[in-house]
Amino acid sequence: MADRVNVGVLFYNNARLVNPFFFFLRKSTTIPLRIIAVNNGSSDNTGAELEKQMTKDDVIITVPENVGCAKGGNLMLEKIKDVEGSYKNTLYLNSDIFIAKMDSINRMHDMLVLNPKAGIVYGENAAFKPTSSGFGVYKRVEYNFAFCMIRKETLEDLGTFDPNLKVFYSDNDFQVRMSRSHKWIGMGCKEALGIHLQSETTYFVEGLEKRKQNLEHDKAYYEKKWNRKMPEVN
Repeated sequence: MADRVNVGVLFYNNARLVNPFFFFLRKSTTIPLRIIAVNNGSSDNTGAELEKQMTKDDVIITVPENVGCAKGGNLMLEKIKDVEGSYKNTLYLNSDIFIAKMDSINRMHDMLVLNPKAGIVYGENAAFKPTSSGFGVYKRVEYNFAFCMIRKETLEDLGTFDPNLKVFYSDNDFQVRMSRSHKWIGMGCKEALGIHLQSETTYFVEGLEKRKQNLEHDKAYYEKKWNRKMPEVN
């Protein structure tokens, strides 16, 4: 029997996406899942919609205000560390990812099992650029933290996200630390596919001006920390 898997996800004013998110998640695997959901300061009906989806083993962490992606993710990861039993690895998802291919989670899990050096396995996510009229236009296929599975030992080794990063580059920062540890590698799983709407993430919901401020802060901090230039986020 496959190891059980934690599912970590942040929600911020995502009420209308909660039901389809869980529908596609649970249809995509036969592996037992334990949900760790952070309701990251939502002011809409997200909390009530999450309650409808929880089973007895699932957990909702509610914070009164949006603390950002890195700090919100750390609340989730710290809770995952407390999990006892056979939950070995963590599926990390954006709340605007719909898993589109059956057995995606199984395939990512198998890749971790078969490749002991793999610290993270990334699923393909087909990204759609947001527009004012709908879900948006197709952008590109990406491999990033929006849809990935992290090995338990990798989290134990590297720790959590840098809390000084508000929204952007926390996954890049984690990847640099993983690379410099010389213990873990990242792998892409083409058999795993998610549809990434990119219209409900924190920086879009809060508005373009807030997004710009967060991006400028995080880019400057990251580049100073690692002495490397980062490409612009679009």
